[in-house]
Amino acid sequence: MFLNRVVQRREGQSIFAGLPTETMRCAEISGNYWLKTQKWAAGESFSYPDHDICVDVFREADGAMRSFDMIIAD
Repeated sequence: MFLNRVVQRREGQSIFAGLPTETMRCAEISGNYWLKTQKWAAGESFSYPDHDICVDVFREADGAMRSFDMIIAD
């Protein structure tokens, strides 16, 4: 594991410790580490570049815009 990943995960843990994640909906792009290590009300994993938050919002099959309380682009 790279040192930057170790620091990222340590800092992430401290950030998430102060959030009510068990009441939040989370989308994690290109991974599922945070979905597995935190308790979320709901969580989904997406793949980049199929889901690129810099290009467009996430949409349902019918085109409706999706919403999440937290999006983690790893």
